[in-house]
Amino acid sequence: MSDNPPNSPAQEGSVSDILAFLAAVIGLPLLGCCGLGLFLYLPGSGQVVARFPMELEPTSAAFTVAEPAVLQVWADIDMRHKGISPNTSGSSLPHVIDYVVELERNGEALEVLRCNPLDSNIFRTSGKHSSMGEANGRSYEGLIKSCTVQLQPGDYGLRAYREEVRSDKRIWFSKLGIVVRVR
Repeated sequence: MSDNPPNSPAQEGSVSDILAFLAAVIGLPLLGCCGLGLFLYLPGSGQVVARFPMELEPTSAAFTVAEPAVLQVWADIDMRHKGISPNTSGSSLPHVIDYVVELERNGEALEVLRCNPLDSNIFRTSGKHSSMGEANGRSYEGLIKSCTVQLQPGDYGLRAYREEVRSDKRIWFSKLGIVVRVR
């Protein structure tokens, strides 16, 4: 029998130590699973099947899909703009270019996507920056809204290029890239 009276600090410490141990044994694996689930859900996850600069001339890539998946088109952009608020969202910027993605499956035309790369859900950014009197800048990688396609198993080819929609002297690009993911 213990020399400590009931509910003494020594006994409470023992109970709290046991509860802390149980919480760690049960809670950490659950937290790990949730964390892993969150990591797998992140928009940037998925297999990159193509990444290249967007040019006026088409660039091609080929890939194979083993099970039903979703093709996602992402923009990788460095741009400057002058006379437009740095707080203007990408979807509110003037529509000046489109990314055109022609998709074929097993050698047959499947889909043509026309995507506004400035209308993106931004996943990674280096932010908007400006100095007194200088143009504002944006550098980001983002999933282009409404630019996804359901895929079935098969061999795919894609051709991608950019088309100017209209000229706007307030906007200029130092990098226009595309990232195509399958998830």
